[in-house]
Amino acid sequence: MEEKTAAPETAGTVIHWAWRYDLMLWVISMGREGAFRQKQVDLAGIVAGESVLDVGCGTGTLAIAAKRRVGPAG
Repeated sequence: MEEKTAAPETAGTVIHWAWRYDLMLWVISMGREGAFRQKQVDLAGIVAGESVLDVGCGTGTLAIAAKRRVGPAG
């Protein structure tokens, strides 16, 4: 069976553009992106000790906010 690999010109493109996406979101939200993430975590009802699954949801900033909320036991 042949192993599939990314084309050299596209390998790592997503990682290299992630910071631009976060910057664009910060500009569009006029610096309120962090507060928006916290509101999402509040609305989800995430509490300390819970488990949270983030599947392909952007650059991971919301998952980091959820991780901070659940703490080390989560």
